[in-house]
Amino acid sequence: AIRPLIFAGILIFITACEQTIEVDLGDYESKPVVYCILQPDSLPKLYLTESTNYFTYIDDSNKYNFIKGAFVIINNGNSNDTLEQTNAVEYGDYQSYDWEKDSSYLFRPSADVVVYVGKTKIESGKTYNLAINYNEKNILASTYVPYSPSIDSVTIDSITEYGYTATIMKVYFK
Repeated sequence: AIRPLIFAGILIFITACEQTIEVDLGDYESKPVVYCILQPDSLPKLYLTESTNYFTYIDDSNKYNFIKGAFVIINNGNSNDTLEQTNAVEYGDYQSYDWEKDSSYLFRPSADVVVYVGKTKIESGKTYNLAINYNEKNILASTYVPYSPSIDSVTIDSITEYGYTATIMKVYFK
């Protein structure tokens, strides 16, 4: 006699807990996104995009909102380098990468990309200032490119426990 009442109570509870809630998120204002690669002995590369609303549907046609026609300058304290806009296609496939002869693979999807590339190689030990101007908006950034660490020595040890051998490599820096 009590089981049908419990079942009826659970059924009423489950079916009665539905409510539609509407939330007004307001208008979304996109922000510039700067991704800049400064690597010693390489040309500077900068990707400039606009952010999208979290709830925006994204497919392959609007995956990135690249900003075209920006004026980009990078300065190292001695000289200015104006980065030129380059349009490229990055093809989607599995790209191998060589991190100390690692044979792993990474999937990279196809994309039409806009890259701003400089003409002067980056130098270690310098501070770089970035200035971007587009649509009457200015973006400023600064960073220091450190020297590569010097390796003092490398040791390799092997430890065997429970039938398994582990190789441990220790790198000591100056």
